[in-house]
Amino acid sequence: MTALDERPTGDTPEAILAAADHEIAEADAALAALEERVLDDDPEVGPEEIEQARSKRYFAGLAKRRAERKAAALREAEAEQARTAAYAEARRLLDEVPQADVDQALAAASEAMTALRAAVRARNEARDRALQVLRACPAIEATERPTVHHRGEQPWQGPEFGLVTVDAYRTDRWQLYVNGRSLPRLDEETLLDQARKAPATADYVASREQAERARQQRQADREARRQARRATDPNAL
Repeated sequence: MTALDERPTGDTPEAILAAADHEIAEADAALAALEERVLDDDPEVGPEEIEQARSKRYFAGLAKRRAERKAAALREAEAEQARTAAYAEARRLLDEVPQADVDQALAAASEAMTALRAAVRARNEARDRALQVLRACPAIEATERPTVHHRGEQPWQGPEFGLVTVDAYRTDRWQLYVNGRSLPRLDEETLLDQARKAPATADYVASREQAERARQQRQADREARRQARRATDPNAL
């Protein structure tokens, strides 16, 4: 069987075009063979045979153009089918998490941020009122916090609960102490920013934990391989 006899089969665009090319190759080969016989002075090859061969070659060319149109139509049909499937899959994926879910989550987050801001402001207002109550009470004497700490002295310890006065530059003179520590006003913007960054912070912590687990696993694998080598060779490192 020659290469010309290996005719491609199938209904794919590639197979259709390959079959047409095969027909052209066969026609070219047949015409060339007849022409060569004429040049070799073969009396059995006449004008009719040459004309028939040329007609077959011309028809094979037309068949190739027909095959190109058919292949183009098949490719367009395949492309349309692929587009339809891709559009359907894309819509299915989007429908799994509709925009309404995002809008609902955004609304919940907005409500949470609004609630956080309200809580911070309410806490600061309560702190300021508590400070005013203590300052307004004549029976409460404020503790003065030293501005200088001398070497060898014990660290200053504020009251468990009460008033402290501080004589320092750019510092509120009156301070409210709770549980032995100063209770300043909450920074609204800092807390709101902390809440906004909470997801990214959680992702960072999770990635660090994952990296640490991976490191421990690699270390355990190396130790296991080392123990395996020692089991077979006591002198192995």
